[in-house]
Amino acid sequence: MSILNLNIKNLNLRYQKEWLFKDFNLNITENKWTSLLGASGVGKSTLLKFIAGLIDPENTKHSGKIVYMAQQDCLMPWYTVIDNILVGYKLRGNKIDLALKEKAHDLLNKVGLVNTANSYPNTLSHGM
Repeated sequence: MSILNLNIKNLNLRYQKEWLFKDFNLNITENKWTSLLGASGVGKSTLLKFIAGLIDPENTKHSGKIVYMAQQDCLMPWYTVIDNILVGYKLRGNKIDLALKEKAHDLLNKVGLVNTANSYPNTLSHGM
């Protein structure tokens, strides 16, 4: 069994002109719980976005090629789970074909939520 470690060394991240992290160090190891606690606006979500590779520490912006949804009520309540997954395609005017729907179902399957594909957000837990 390999041990997975996440090591952040001397991270400097600012939001606009405010430093969120200056010379920040963090070590997270596999098989242990780690919690991020802090008041609103201290950088918890920003740190998670950095860890996921969604933002550049130099300018705190993402590439625009990803989608990120925090654990908040950001889903379209009138869309099913599968429709919410495909909402970006719909907003860009792309055709939703069978192959795209199958890809969305595969993603749901990977995270153990394929049985919720036709459910509406108000029937899901926030973790879902």
